[in-house]
Amino acid sequence: MPVTKKYDRDMVVGGTPTVNAPLAAQALETAGFKKVKISADLTQVEGVWKPMFGKLWGDISLTFAADGENTRIHLHSRAAVDNVFTLVESPGARIFAKFTDVFKPAAAVSA
Repeated sequence: MPVTKKYDRDMVVGGTPTVNAPLAAQALETAGFKKVKISADLTQVEGVWKPMFGKLWGDISLTFAADGENTRIHLHSRAAVDNVFTLVESPGARIFAKFTDVFKPAAAVSA
């Protein structure tokens, strides 16, 4: 029986949400996420991780908000794994890492 776990994290990147949201959607597609959707107002991006092979599956939701000259991104992932390794490593963190490995923000964080 699969074990489902949630993972939440905030990160701050440079640039505006309207610039970073499309970049995040592109990063999800590059990482192999399916059903990538971006909201009309560019404040939320969602994707599903469901590879053909493997024991990890789940989804990620990114919410964008302006933070001065920067963008605050709230990342929420929910993932399931059907083996004992979930006791050692968070599957949600693995979904998060698949996104952050390819995401390149618009600019460096400004002070």
